[in-house]
Amino acid sequence: MNAEQLQTHWALILASAAGLLLLIVAARHFTRTSARGQLRRTRKMLERERGRFRKAIAVVDKAERQKMRLMQRADRVKPRVLNESSEALADAKALAKIAGDRVLVAENHLRRVILEEFPPTQHERLRNRYLPEPDRDKKPFTF
Repeated sequence: MNAEQLQTHWALILASAAGLLLLIVAARHFTRTSARGQLRRTRKMLERERGRFRKAIAVVDKAERQKMRLMQRADRVKPRVLNESSEALADAKALAKIAGDRVLVAENHLRRVILEEFPPTQHERLRNRYLPEPDRDKKPFTF
């Protein structure tokens, strides 16, 4: 391409660049709003929330260990420190509950996407694949 062609076809070159940009935006919009795109997005959100829940559980475990350590030495520890560890444990449990609730919301959102965007013949397969049920106790009910 030489300078003369560039000078005579500058408008065509700019229009093709703008058209390519619009084509990319339209393709991205189509992939995001398609059924598979929505499923992919909600699965990522669910995994992110599950990760946050795992981290919150780890914080609760750490706070419980810290409180137990302080309770074993309660006669040598300041009451303020014991109180702070109890408050930290309560805060961690509250945050873990919130994170657990967010996981439930994300799971329900994924169920809604599966039910609304996919045909009924695929519902069971998709739910089994992306929303496995936690293992229940196989024991019969006992007192």
